Amino acid sequence: MCLACFAEKIDMRILFIGLSKSKIYESKNTIKELKKRGHRVNFVLWRELVFSFSKKKGVAIRRKRGKDLKYYDFVICRSPMPPTIKKGHFVKTLAMSRFYRHFYLIIDYMNSYKKHVLNEKVIKKLPYYDKLFQYYQLAKAKLPVVPSLLYTGKKIPSSVYEKFPYPYIAKCIQGSKGRDVYKIHHKEKIRKLIEKYGWGRVMIQKYLPTKEDYRIIVIGKKVIGGMKRVAPKGKFKTNFSLGGYVEKIKVSKDFRNLALKAAKALDAEFAGVDIIKYKNKLYILEVNLFPGFQGFEQATKISVPRKLISYIEKKYLWSLEEIKTKKDKLNLLNELYQIEKESFIAPFSKKNFKKELISKKLITVKKEGKVIAYLTYKIEKRKAYISKIAVKEKYRRQKIASRLIKSLIKLLKEKRVKSVYVHIRESNTSSEKLFKKLKFKIKKIKKNYYRKRKENAIFMKLNL
Repeated sequence: MCLACFAEKIDMRILFIGLSKSKIYESKNTIKELKKRGHRVNFVLWRELVFSFSKKKGVAIRRKRGKDLKYYDFVICRSPMPPTIKKGHFVKTLAMSRFYRHFYLIIDYMNSYKKHVLNEKVIKKLPYYDKLFQYYQLAKAKLPVVPSLLYTGKKIPSSVYEKFPYPYIAKCIQGSKGRDVYKIHHKEKIRKLIEKYGWGRVMIQKYLPTKEDYRIIVIGKKVIGGMKRVAPKGKFKTNFSLGGYVEKIKVSKDFRNLALKAAKALDAEFAGVDIIKYKNKLYILEVNLFPGFQGFEQATKISVPRKLISYIEKKYLWSLEEIKTKKDKLNLLNELYQIEKESFIAPFSKKNFKKELISKKLITVKKEGKVIAYLTYKIEKRKAYISKIAVKEKYRRQKIASRLIKSLIKLLKEKRVKSVYVHIRESNTSSEKLFKKLKFKIKKIKKNYYRKRKENAIFMKLNL
């Protein structure tokens, strides 16, 4: 079995945070695809997180009945806004405000352990997830947004609300999926909306009379596809969730460029960009950072979870790679030697390290295209000998060494190797504990094995 094939089977620890595991299409299908690709996935509700603070332990965030978040390799969050609300809009806006703050802290917490959260850079541009902050950033980037206005007062001066001719559109800045959007024909309706949603929460927009708009999905810095949405007869909202008709489109250069610019303006790596075309001009309606994609998949036959997870795996998750040729090993010499120097009290000289690489089998762990750990070993007469394991300092809290050895053991079993040997410094108690957890047994202790340091070596063995 080749290591390249073997690497695909290495499971990563993914935490999915959402409002429902089985009732929401996007959550259900993304989790299904993650499991299909061999990853270990845990789901937690937004309301089941525990934030702990103390002088001794500092900060900890964990699941109510489960692991600390630092245990996971990656976190995917879906929208903290409920799909349906029975207790009124105030409950919804309160929930959104509360959970989006949690989203910010989760990102900071995971980043402190050199781990990542999907769309983590967005939080710097949008400390609050609403249309006010979004339009501010889009307009600041000189992008063509629908002309809009927000007034923070309660009274309705004509100088503000008569800026646009009737009818115009009014939106609660924290609405989604077409909810809380109204066509306004007289200012009395605005008065009622301000009473309902609160001061500074109602944005008005110029009404561009068209029955269709476009949803373009961006992942990374690429557009994966687009669809047209057509409003039901007698309606002006095009949302699929509200009965809008959807069909696939060929994404033109103009649509593609505008969608990419909109995502870039918010630092979004996963986004659904809604665009409207009126009198041959394109306008951005909204950038959805937790986009729904049921209608998109129905129209385009493109699997959004598959595209998204491929992107996450490539950019964020570590992977094993066997380096076989001398040329490839030498190309990594400087990168590997840097890890060698920061990992050992008495590292090899560069010359001896080069000999080690060439003479042994080499497995590397890569993250974002860079080596963060390596293992050298050799096989003689169905016995394997681990020579070196080293992990880049900032990644040592992720238990990569343990998972690397477990992966090697699986590979050796496939090659019908009977036993694995390793020797470590007697003073290296952390490595001894690691190998004991992996069921290695102490075979013998050699006195003064490390002569320069006058230190004993512990020889350990694992029968496969």
